[in-house]
Amino acid sequence: MQALLATLDQRLDAARRRRLAGDQWARRRRAFHAYQKAATPSMRVLTKGTSLLNDIRALAGPSMDALTRFQTRLETQRSVLKTIAAPGDLQMRTRRSSQRVADG
Repeated sequence: MQALLATLDQRLDAARRRRLAGDQWARRRRAFHAYQKAATPSMRVLTKGTSLLNDIRALAGPSMDALTRFQTRLETQRSVLKTIAAPGDLQMRTRRSSQRVADG
């Protein structure tokens, strides 16, 4: 009887741990989704500027007017991105990744 009760206790504990892990993942998923939704417009601005950036790289010389407009859009999005708080998990991963890049 004791062995059966011990087994049931172990399985109950395992089920509780799985439930807790599932609940934590659901919270993280919502936070990641909100972050992605908030950051997507800024990323679109950068993506739309890819051809302009490629022209700069190729020394094709985009017009000063185009560069000025793009710079204004980037500055606006930089301000927007500063107001968006990344979820804690993502902040830690970003710091670690940045550190590895810095360490070379």
